Amino acid sequence: MDSNQRHALAVAALIVTAALLFGCEPMTDQAEPEPVYFTMGVEQDGQRIPVRDHTVRIRRAPFRLVFYFEEMGSMLVDASLEPDKGRALQKGANLHTIFPPGASVAEHLQNPERSLYIGGPGYHNWLYLGPKTHRFDPGAVHKLGARGFICRRTVEKLVDTKAGKVIPLDELQADRLYLGFVQTQRVPGSDGRYELQRDWLTIEFLDP
Repeated sequence: MDSNQRHALAVAALIVTAALLFGCEPMTDQAEPEPVYFTMGVEQDGQRIPVRDHTVRIRRAPFRLVFYFEEMGSMLVDASLEPDKGRALQKGANLHTIFPPGASVAEHLQNPERSLYIGGPGYHNWLYLGPKTHRFDPGAVHKLGARGFICRRTVEKLVDTKAGKVIPLDELQADRLYLGFVQTQRVPGSDGRYELQRDWLTIEFLDP
């Protein structure tokens, strides 16, 4: 078995492992399946919560987003109480329409605020560039086999940039939170990005 075959088998094994971790539904038969660069899951109270048809139902309490990444890079993330951007993402809107260049939120490494920003044009860049250079929880990034990473990020509150206030999740009045995710890579020799994969998630909050 040559190195290319070994690599293909390793990637396939990682994707199967991630599917088992996150409860992803099996792929339908396709002649040429799209490359899988990341998969996504949700945890609350230490338990994995099933995601079905891009939707998860959880309590109005802190939760963790869990990602499997095939390789290091950047994950652009939009969070909103309105569905508009999520719908545009689903319909194939251009990457820069949802994530304008230069509009990312300035935030510290290793997720010290444990928050999501809503209410404005800003978006998150959840990069992973090394064991200490990432925007996931400290100690919550784990290498999976020869390639691939499991990364967890806790969310305890929302920061409404328009209203200028912080909303703990247990005080949130909205019934839904809409998230959009696009993993990207830099265009060599420029500040531009190109898209690898996109996904979206609707969080439905259960009544207290």
